[in-house]
Amino acid sequence: QQIRAIGRELAEAQLKGGAEGAAVLDKIYADDYTGVRGDGKVLTKAQEIELFRSGAFKYQANEIKDLKIRVYGRTAVSTTLSFSDNMRNGKRFSGTTRNARFWVKQDGAWKCVYYQTTRVLD
Repeated sequence: QQIRAIGRELAEAQLKGGAEGAAVLDKIYADDYTGVRGDGKVLTKAQEIELFRSGAFKYQANEIKDLKIRVYGRTAVSTTLSFSDNMRNGKRFSGTTRNARFWVKQDGAWKCVYYQTTRVLD
């Protein structure tokens, strides 16, 4: 339930963007977070947060479907199928992706340590 709630908070932060959204990402992402985007680019926590803070990456829609969460003690994996409509450096991306997040419980809080997204081809 905690990871489900954090996932909703994360999705809302991505829609907000700017400094407010970036502050939520800073809270949710572990310091050693790694994100692998659909284009194969690898981002650190600082790089991903800056994309949201600056507005270079902005979601207009982010509909999460088919959420599955598996917990293994102090680690967990969440997978989703989602539809998003967003802007990346001025270029629009709209489509369906499969996403995986890896979570670790640190100091009593779940932190996202790894994210990977893959575009679903028609």
